[in-house]
Amino acid sequence: MPARIVLCDDHTLLTESLAASLAAKGYQVEAVTSTPAQGLAAVASLDPDILMLDVHFPMTVSARAAASPLATAGEQAFPVSRPNSRMVTAGLELARAVLERHPRTKVLMVSATDDPAIVSAALDLGVSGFTRKDQRIDGIVQILERVAAGEVAVDPELLRAAVRHLKAPDVDQAERTLRYLTPREREVLRRIVEGESTKQIARAMDIAQSTARTHVQNVLVKLGAHSRVEASAIVARVGAVDRLGASQ
Repeated sequence: MPARIVLCDDHTLLTESLAASLAAKGYQVEAVTSTPAQGLAAVASLDPDILMLDVHFPMTVSARAAASPLATAGEQAFPVSRPNSRMVTAGLELARAVLERHPRTKVLMVSATDDPAIVSAALDLGVSGFTRKDQRIDGIVQILERVAAGEVAVDPELLRAAVRHLKAPDVDQAERTLRYLTPREREVLRRIVEGESTKQIARAMDIAQSTARTHVQNVLVKLGAHSRVEASAIVARVGAVDRLGASQ
């Protein structure tokens, strides 16, 4: 059964075009919304498999506190990518609300932002994917398919920027982190950090997908990570990215 999707973005022309393209590819677009309030209401009533939403919505900071149905007293503010702008990260607030109140629904961020702080904040919330909207529809659909299949899928460039945004490296800890990985597993880990899917890893390494999947699981176990994104974050935190070798 195709994934059931709710879209939430204030750019109406974009969402209508995306909805039509997704429907043509067999996805069930249950609702197209333009505000966080509408998006949250749609998720609550329709229980979709995936919510696709933007990061930024036009709202003044003062209006946010007064009008946002997602804000609560004492709620911690999310980082703003453009402090001098009228745009705030209402999309992250919506993502958090959905993940807390409707955990069955996966969240895929589709945004024009490439701010690593925003990407990191979204991944910390537990979103299932993050990709750019300024690309061909096929690229967005590829990320969507991975999210629908249960993967955490992030645009490779955004993922690399996000992991580099993390705190300064510790050389000794980097060596301890990688010491139990075989050369093959180090290559798999490098490809995970670069955002490759299991299918892409298998193709690049000329191995079966089942073998690639086993390598990925072994890497996660050895790093003590629960997901690819967490593995990438661990590697970045200990400064081990450069020790994995360069892309071929």
